[in-house]
Amino acid sequence: MLLCFGSKNFEYYLIINVIKHINQLFLIEIKISATKRWFPLKIDLIYRLFQKWLTPKKGWWLKNRDLVVTVFVIFLLLSIIAVIYIYSLRKLVKRKSQVIKSEIKTRTETEGELLESEDLRKKMENFTSVMLVETDLDNNITQAPKLFYSILGFEEDEIVGANVHQLLKANL
Repeated sequence: MLLCFGSKNFEYYLIINVIKHINQLFLIEIKISATKRWFPLKIDLIYRLFQKWLTPKKGWWLKNRDLVVTVFVIFLLLSIIAVIYIYSLRKLVKRKSQVIKSEIKTRTETEGELLESEDLRKKMENFTSVMLVETDLDNNITQAPKLFYSILGFEEDEIVGANVHQLLKANL
């Protein structure tokens, strides 16, 4: 046993040796009531009184080692699962973002083509002598060329939304 000054083992060693010397010096005599005689008995009375105090107690680590190791292993496993889950989410987000980028690119290209087509249609309407008028199901004008407005003598705001049949009856 390694004894270092100031350590628990050194303190226990000193206390036990002191108790042994006290027991050697003093013999405690106990009177046994049945025989009414005195018997000198060597009893480690002090040692018995302080035995619980002198025995080294288990430290916190020794008591809870299994629990701490179990909790650490569970924490480690949960951490690994979390890392794997985060990695899979990152891959999923990356794939989804690529899909969204390709959709945005397709939509912007389609929108550009649509605007170009609309411009071409408006230019054709403005330079054509044919009067094409766009109406809804109730025969209300939704679009008409500028030539149509100028021939009838109305502004665009007055014509859009007006019924074609009523407009033609009013001008005849």
